[in-house]
Amino acid sequence: MTLDAMHVVLYAIYAEYQKDLPDMTAITAEALGLDKTVFFVALAKLQNEGIISGANLVYVDQLAYPLAATTDRVMPTPKGLALAAGELEVSERTGAERAKQMVQKFAGYGWNALTDFAAKVLVEIGKQSVK
Repeated sequence: MTLDAMHVVLYAIYAEYQKDLPDMTAITAEALGLDKTVFFVALAKLQNEGIISGANLVYVDQLAYPLAATTDRVMPTPKGLALAAGELEVSERTGAERAKQMVQKFAGYGWNALTDFAAKVLVEIGKQSVK
C-alpha cells in the first residue's frame, strides 16, 4: 500500500502526538523522506482541511506553494485525531501502546520512514516514563 505525502505527514504528527511532551519540530521533510516543497504543501493541505492547526506557512507572492513552514506549534485537531486513529485502526489506550501499534502497522505496510519515525517516538516515550 502506498501513501500520499499528506497521509505520511498526518501519521507522523499523530505518532509524535502520543508523547506527553510532543516535539513537533521533529517532523521534517528529511525525517519523512519527502521533498521539502511536497512536505510544505502537505502541511498546507492538512491545515486547510482542518486536520491540523498551528502550522506557520511562509508564502512569497510569486510562488504558488509555501516557501517554508514551521511545525513547532502544530497539533492535530479532533478531526485529525479521529481520522488518523480510524485509518490506522489504532485501538490501544496509552500513548506508548498506540506508538507500538503504529510501529507494527507501519512496518507491516513497508512504510520505512514512518516506521523509523514512530520507533523513535516509542523510544522517547519510554525515556519520558522512566524519569
